[in-house]
Amino acid sequence: MSVATIKVLAMIAYLLSLLFIIEILCKRYQWHPELCRKLSHMGFGLTALSFPLIFSDTWQVVAVCSAAIFKLLLIRIVPRLRHSVGRSIFDVERSSLGDLLFVVSTMVLFFFSRGNVALYIMPMAILTVADATAALIGTYRGKKLYMVRGGKKSWEGSLAFSGITFVILMTIQIWGVVLPWTSLFMVAVMFSILGAMIEAVSWNGFDNLFIPLAAYLFLSMTMDKSEGQIFSLLLVLIGLVSLGVLVRWKYQLSLQTIVITIISLFFLRMFGFIAWVWVPVLVFFCHIAVIEFQMSKPHYSPDTIFISAGVCLLWCLREELFHIPFGFFLLASTLAIHIQIAIQMALKEQKRKDFEVFVVALSSWLFGSTSLFYCIFLWGANDKKLAFFIMSALVILTAGSIARRHLSQFRSKRQVMELGLSLIGSTSTLVPILMIGRGI
Repeated sequence: MSVATIKVLAMIAYLLSLLFIIEILCKRYQWHPELCRKLSHMGFGLTALSFPLIFSDTWQVVAVCSAAIFKLLLIRIVPRLRHSVGRSIFDVERSSLGDLLFVVSTMVLFFFSRGNVALYIMPMAILTVADATAALIGTYRGKKLYMVRGGKKSWEGSLAFSGITFVILMTIQIWGVVLPWTSLFMVAVMFSILGAMIEAVSWNGFDNLFIPLAAYLFLSMTMDKSEGQIFSLLLVLIGLVSLGVLVRWKYQLSLQTIVITIISLFFLRMFGFIAWVWVPVLVFFCHIAVIEFQMSKPHYSPDTIFISAGVCLLWCLREELFHIPFGFFLLASTLAIHIQIAIQMALKEQKRKDFEVFVVALSSWLFGSTSLFYCIFLWGANDKKLAFFIMSALVILTAGSIARRHLSQFRSKRQVMELGLSLIGSTSTLVPILMIGRGI
């Protein structure tokens, strides 16, 4: 048996014994279920922080994490195990996938960090220490509550997360990152704010996935930036937060909607040029205009924002991680489809069907113009770009027409329909790209 295999088996045995020990302590001292759950998370997280020192190959971490996932699934499925060794994880009242997503995040971080210990340890430390501590403070000391999807969270817990994240980032960055101290400070300030916002709007345990992945992306993209570039990102974040506060005060939008919008716009700015931000901002205010047009109280759905932002970030990640171009065109098409759906639904409520065809044509033209001008700005003008403008506008025109035909189904299944149409429609924008070629 090789040394690597022995280390994997030893780690699996250690994690099993750790779970049994936590279960015994929780049962003996009658600790709060949330405390038991976070002790399990911290136990696995602190152990995972040592993985770069113990394991040299990704397959070893995958093997350990796969065994942990199998164990967690077994505990979920078998009632006897769930009510014995699984009590420390599953005795909390809310349902959560956090235990499984924690392990998945560990594998993903170890793979993408590729030997960069700092880029692995910082997200894992935030997830292990800041997230768990914030949850405990919110449980025991949280008095000022706010509503999020799936429950309540406390301002005390969110502030604790932000403060602990700042300390962790400053400490580890000084040890493992070569940047001026002013840059380190600004990076720590930015993600302490971003991380707290991501934790605040996550639900069903998805903070165990969103926080470490967002931390990895943010840190990996700021480590090679100059002090001036980092300062400009800080100004962008301050501007977006200020704009979010103003918009929420004026239009009485939900906190979750505003926070998701701020996070999405900031990461879009990190991934691309300023157009990646001002186009979504334009669409956001188009939605606000729709609300005003309806002359009703704002009902801006966080689900709609999350779907739109998720698809946009998907195309950004595609370009950033895999270096595949034309992400902006896909992003613009996604937003064009969303604004078409919002405007057409508003017109339907106002019984103004005579304007629907005009709106579909206008939004398609605006999308094509945006793509064309951005393309010309980056690479100059030629006949192929004009052809791309025409074909991409036709693709969006088709998507808008489909939405118009099935508009009645959006009332009962809006999230599913909008997600499917935005994914299919924006992906269809690849057709003119492939037909015309990468030389546009």
